[in-house]
Amino acid sequence: MQEFKIYAAGKKLTYLNFEKESYKLGPWVIGLKDFGDKNNPGKILAAFKDRLKVKTADGKIITYDGTNDADMVGFYVVRNFTNRLPVENKHYLAPMSINLMQEYADRGYTLTQTPGW
Repeated sequence: MQEFKIYAAGKKLTYLNFEKESYKLGPWVIGLKDFGDKNNPGKILAAFKDRLKVKTADGKIITYDGTNDADMVGFYVVRNFTNRLPVENKHYLAPMSINLMQEYADRGYTLTQTPGW
């Protein structure tokens, strides 16, 4: 019987694991332009106070505190970012159905479950 081995290195499905810090970043924003208060020019909407964060080009994260409107230029930091369930090696092969294994057993053959499932 031939055994299949799966190695994680270089597999494309691992790209779905959002492990890099850059995945938590949104587009480049200019706070006054993108979140500006139309009724109060030169200010960011008050609703963004203590909620809006940007990551500057030098890597510093700045939180909007109501007074630093001009500093809010950088990559938008996504709030409440959570990673998806990790993609594992077993996802390269599908599980065998119990019905299919039973059909093989009825004919005298042994069909085993896919490794990892």
